[in-house]
Amino acid sequence: MDLNENQDFEKARGAVYGFFSAIFKRPLTPEELGRVMDEEAISALESLFRGRRTRLMKRLEKAGESIEEIQMDYEGLFRVPGEQFVHPFESAYRTPAGLNDGKTRPVMDVTLAKKVMEVYASEGLEPTAESDDSADHIATELEFMAYLCRRRASLLANGDKNAARHYEIKQSNFLKEHLACWAEPCLKKIEENAATPFYRVFAGFLQAFLEDETGGRIAGSN
Repeated sequence: MDLNENQDFEKARGAVYGFFSAIFKRPLTPEELGRVMDEEAISALESLFRGRRTRLMKRLEKAGESIEEIQMDYEGLFRVPGEQFVHPFESAYRTPAGLNDGKTRPVMDVTLAKKVMEVYASEGLEPTAESDDSADHIATELEFMAYLCRRRASLLANGDKNAARHYEIKQSNFLKEHLACWAEPCLKKIEENAATPFYRVFAGFLQAFLEDETGGRIAGSN
């Protein structure tokens, strides 16, 4: 893979991470939902997932849920504690007590969130007010991966291979030490608890994407 191909691949990965971050960060507005199928990231998804993209999109097209139903589903999954709530935070899935029986509130280890914040701070970043209360929210960690991909793409465009390699390692480390350690059970819970096909489908998409990511793609894109 030459530098231009590598740069394009990093841009595509960044677009996909950014797309998923937006999906899980906040309830979508009608305008945002209307643009979802036309986003640049959808093209990247199509190239990354090949035939799986078509099947998943057909499920969405047939669903026919309203924007109000999707927004209510988001609130139940990500904001309002209750039977549907998935606890979308790394610290909820990586503590000794874990999610317990799935009904009681998990024991949240604040030191995990602080460690994630330290990684962001190493890049001069901090979560925005839209990040739903915590540095280790799934949308925030996805947004950080998008940033790392875009940063590496920019360095490759400038021909700075050494600095680009640094960001390749940083991506790999963040996946292995944080996002990939807990995303799978969280995404499975989203698929189980979602009231709309919208979040079930995109949780499945993200799970498949992360499986590809942790299966060697980063290490193989020298």
